Amino acid sequence: MGLAKDYDAARRAWREAGLAGLAAALRGRIETIARKRRLRRELGEIRRKDSLQDKFSEIYREQFWQDDKYQGVAARTGKGIDSVSGSGSSSWYTPLYVEALRAFLAGPAREVVGADGDIRVFDAPCGDMRWIEPIAFAPGIRYIGGDIVPDLIAELKGKYAGRDVDLMVFDVTRDTFVEADIWHVRDCHIHLSFDNIVRSLENFAGSTVPYILMTTYPTEDGFANKDIFDGNFRRLDFRKAPFGFDAPILALRDYPDDMGFPPRHMALYSREMIRTFLDRMERG
Repeated sequence: MGLAKDYDAARRAWREAGLAGLAAALRGRIETIARKRRLRRELGEIRRKDSLQDKFSEIYREQFWQDDKYQGVAARTGKGIDSVSGSGSSSWYTPLYVEALRAFLAGPAREVVGADGDIRVFDAPCGDMRWIEPIAFAPGIRYIGGDIVPDLIAELKGKYAGRDVDLMVFDVTRDTFVEADIWHVRDCHIHLSFDNIVRSLENFAGSTVPYILMTTYPTEDGFANKDIFDGNFRRLDFRKAPFGFDAPILALRDYPDDMGFPPRHMALYSREMIRTFLDRMERG
């Protein structure tokens, strides 16, 4: 009799656990479907905007890249997104790159650009500047920040009023570059269509800025770059078609340890190298 009771209790416990697991799985599936629908709806709103400025202003206004319901970063890493510029600009993502960039600007960059005084870094797009503050206000750095979103630049000007920093509304695809030693263009091209990536690089190639430090993903064999509408996202490997760039002068690591994010680098090229790559692309 006791064995029968134990068996019945075990069977009820298993059934209840199974039902609870099924319910949890169903809730997860419903949440995933809802998240994808919200994502498609908001991406559709961004896609319908007429200009780059309108698209990225909408992203900023709606805090699209800070809203983790689309990205699921917290579920994967246990970390929240604490930057309106997205997970890649959050305080937990960037420490390794901050140190790599600090070391580069303090040593190798001076040799590369031949700087005797302050190194002039043009950071465009600068986003909310959350992660780069230790670099922007460090001795030996002349920081210039540019972003296509006017409201964001207005907010930054208020935040840093009285500080020694230059901030401006800037469209990388069309506005005239300022005088600088390096164009730091992080997490920008991954959100642009092929056409606007090329426009931004052509714009840079026609400037007086001698070097570019840019985001690229070293990808596996079989990876293919995909074109997107402006404001969307995908990984981008500039060594692969349609770009086919050669190896950079150097590359700085730009991803955190043990969080499941794919490897990516900030690659340094000269303006002359970019011109050569663009000419080669045009010739096909």
